[in-house]
Amino acid sequence: MKLRNIFTALAVAVLAFAGCQEKERFLEEVKVSQSYVAIPAAGGQVEITVNAVDSWEFTAVPEWVTVTPATGAAGETKVTFKAEAAEATREAVLVLACAGVNQNINVLQMTEKVELPITSCAEVNAGESGKRYRVKGTVTSIANTQYGNMYIQDETGTVYVYGTLYQGKEKEFSKLGIAEGDLVTVEGPLSPYNGSPQLKNVDVIEIVKSLVTVDPKAVELKETAGEFSVKVDNKANCKVEIDVDWIQFVGISTDGAYFTYDAYEEMAGPRTGVITFTVTKDGRTSAVPVTVTQYGITPDPIAISEVIKAEKNAWVTVEGVVTGLHNKGIIVTDAAGDAIYGYVNNTPSAKLGDKVLLTGNFSNYRQFYQISNPVVRVLKSGEKYTLPEAVVPTAEILADWATKVQTAQFITATGVADGENYGAVTIDGYTISPYQTSSSFKMDKYYGKNVTIKGYTAQLNKQDLRIIVTSVEEVAE
Repeated sequence: MKLRNIFTALAVAVLAFAGCQEKERFLEEVKVSQSYVAIPAAGGQVEITVNAVDSWEFTAVPEWVTVTPATGAAGETKVTFKAEAAEATREAVLVLACAGVNQNINVLQMTEKVELPITSCAEVNAGESGKRYRVKGTVTSIANTQYGNMYIQDETGTVYVYGTLYQGKEKEFSKLGIAEGDLVTVEGPLSPYNGSPQLKNVDVIEIVKSLVTVDPKAVELKETAGEFSVKVDNKANCKVEIDVDWIQFVGISTDGAYFTYDAYEEMAGPRTGVITFTVTKDGRTSAVPVTVTQYGITPDPIAISEVIKAEKNAWVTVEGVVTGLHNKGIIVTDAAGDAIYGYVNNTPSAKLGDKVLLTGNFSNYRQFYQISNPVVRVLKSGEKYTLPEAVVPTAEILADWATKVQTAQFITATGVADGENYGAVTIDGYTISPYQTSSSFKMDKYYGKNVTIKGYTAQLNKQDLRIIVTSVEEVAE
């Protein structure tokens, strides 16, 4: 049974530096990595990428800004905007002229704190890359408790937050005490990833704790019928909603809310339901979801070499160690050294070095085998593992891979990291692209540099090989 969305669907808009501006049309003649440049008040420099079809030049450059270079030829060029320390806030609109069209670059150096207005989630999602936005909404899900990746919802839609700062520091999200159901106000730049909008490394302006808290936030059930309970701190006027029919609400007592559930003995799964606890007080409403997952029967684990002989969509289990990790899934390597991709379609809970059972539907996608939407059970953490010898994917090898489905291959590629393509390098006309890179790899710091990338293959689509990155190293050309 599919999970139904029990929250109101949401929407989006944009902010300028000091007011609203008309959104510029997309220019084919000249493209820039960002059209808004914020230089620190203490002085400094910011780099952007200009990609032009013809020669270009900057005009209307004020004296307090130094642009290097101010002119250039066709192709990709790194341009630096530099300014000395400022005593007062200053801003300017620089014009980048190329092939008869003009691209505006907004440069801001702000000395005093300017409070941004609240922007709806829908407007943020439709906003300008690089601009800062302030958004207020309810935390519906926390995807990563270390970095503070979370989803914020208002009446117009949902915004994904990739990284939440604590006093300007990363990886200290737990100190903020934010939980699902809290009403938060955050502020940060819009930094899309692979075309998906997201706010990156936001500052927290305000936290209003939820009117209701529950424990646990997620429940895992056996395939047999039974009962379970959820602790609820605010039982008065608490409304309970369930979006599936195999979970039954019994009632709320002094100890918590009680439920029963039906047996699930199918050789398939898992099935998921959501219980939402809602409390309204003084015109404010807090809703906290609890995800309930019931697993089907788990097959005995088999070697990956046997899994790939199974029929498509067969329900299978693999036992192995997590040797690759990214924002959508994991690579599991079994005792024989074979590797397979587990497509979780979310930030996985397992970590590198975890020994896991991977149970899901066997399939393949774009020339590589995978286990789709798996149940991942961690058996043991901290397992030592050795990555295999990396293959250099030549044009001949890639052409061969395009003709048959493979298990995950460990590869290495060396070249210039393309900032227009998330750090991809090119080999023999093929792009080797980092795929949904884990937050531990800051690919943007390698843009324009010669690097060696290693990782596991996930997809081969025409001339583009997507890999799950395991290491990135800058090397001499």
